[in-house]
Amino acid sequence: VLVARSKTMAPSGIHTVALECTPTLPTKGLILHWGVIRGDDAVAWHVLPRELFPPGTTVYKDKAMQTPFPRMTKLTFVLDAEVKAIHFALKNEETGKWITGPNKKDFVIQLDGKRGEGDTGAVPTTTAAV
Repeated sequence: VLVARSKTMAPSGIHTVALECTPTLPTKGLILHWGVIRGDDAVAWHVLPRELFPPGTTVYKDKAMQTPFPRMTKLTFVLDAEVKAIHFALKNEETGKWITGPNKKDFVIQLDGKRGEGDTGAVPTTTAAV
């Protein structure tokens, strides 16, 4: 199970998101393949400015980011106020298999934009072994 927690800071609108894979990561690791949704464009993935990349993040085909999950802690990142959602899939490095959301679509973390209010939720990874 992948647990996602987000908080939007008032008055700046800056989002902090933490992802944690429980109970444990696969032996060879897990990769977060992700992009952010900005403004009214609910479809196109955008890449963050490099200064906002979590450690180990690389750009994939100029339209997504790939970030390895850390072994002993949560994956935490900071997003600017213009980010409305995060779309992502996971890749099990051990098996090479992709883990996607319902109907083989992206997982989505909606950032509601309400200033000062946090949004906490659990994102099930599907029945595929993580």
